Amino acid sequence: MRVEALDLVRGLCALGVAIYHYRYWTGHAELHNLGLYGVYMFFALSGASLALAYAARFRSGYPLSHYFALRYVRLAPLYIAAATFVMLQTGVTKVMLEKLALNATFLFGLANPGETSIVVGGWSLGIEFCFYLVFPALLAISKTRASWLVAVVTVALQIMFVNYVLAGGDLAASWVRYTQPAAFIGYFCVGTFVGVRFVDLGSQPWRRALPLALVAAVLMAGLATFHGRTAAASLVGLRGVACMAACLAVVAIAIRLPMPRWLSPIARLLGDASYALYLLHPIVFDVLRGRSTYLQRSPDALFAVSLVASFALATLVYRLFERPVMGWAKARLRGPSSTAAG
Repeated sequence: MRVEALDLVRGLCALGVAIYHYRYWTGHAELHNLGLYGVYMFFALSGASLALAYAARFRSGYPLSHYFALRYVRLAPLYIAAATFVMLQTGVTKVMLEKLALNATFLFGLANPGETSIVVGGWSLGIEFCFYLVFPALLAISKTRASWLVAVVTVALQIMFVNYVLAGGDLAASWVRYTQPAAFIGYFCVGTFVGVRFVDLGSQPWRRALPLALVAAVLMAGLATFHGRTAAASLVGLRGVACMAACLAVVAIAIRLPMPRWLSPIARLLGDASYALYLLHPIVFDVLRGRSTYLQRSPDALFAVSLVASFALATLVYRLFERPVMGWAKARLRGPSSTAAG
């Protein structure tokens, strides 16, 4: 089951993270919310997409071993390749080899991922894999009345954790303590329950969904602009709660939106490229900046060329590497084909 509106949102989030990084690295602007909430919405999208891909499978007795294997194969090959490239660029040392081993197993998600990740942004993938481990339990809970209580408790715990860790007002200084699964579990949990509800109830015609599309567009615009003075200020207090609620609302709305025919190819293209774009855009930027004196002298050109090159590379990587690898894995495990889980 593939919901193209989720593909569209996922792709826009990946683009938002890349734009945030590039604008920051070229000294143009610090668009905190594009980078922060662009990543955080991935967790809600992941929970919803996993529910679409596996809710019916697990109800029919799909093996947990197949699920974990597919989830590992989805993330690991490209991530290990990117981490190896970064290690070779920075220098092969005993510490880096130990980090690479930890990254390759994705156990670094339980070992201060903000410190042990090799790839820029890789910390979120370590946390993502931790959520993969708890997803079957959330799926089992989703059909019970306890699901509402679990959603409320995880969201409340997340809010309390974030506000406690960032009480000093400095995200950089608190980065290692902050980048823990507890800071994002609410996104994933609510996303999972939203996905299960969609599986059970389905979508609605486009014309009836048009008001929801307008609301989603307004919320996305608000997420991009509702900044605090600092990155930490964008995450705590009422602003942090409002932005988190907007992220969850966008996912809950998007999953109910059928794509108009003209937008469907764009949504699929963005969704397909999203993982490689998120993972590889820092590497593309570093390579271009290091090898072109013209781009070094022209931040605007560096920004534009890096963005276009990253998206083009991500599209190629998906078609020539990610899709064949996942096709091979699904054939080996004899699991029903599904692209919803990304």
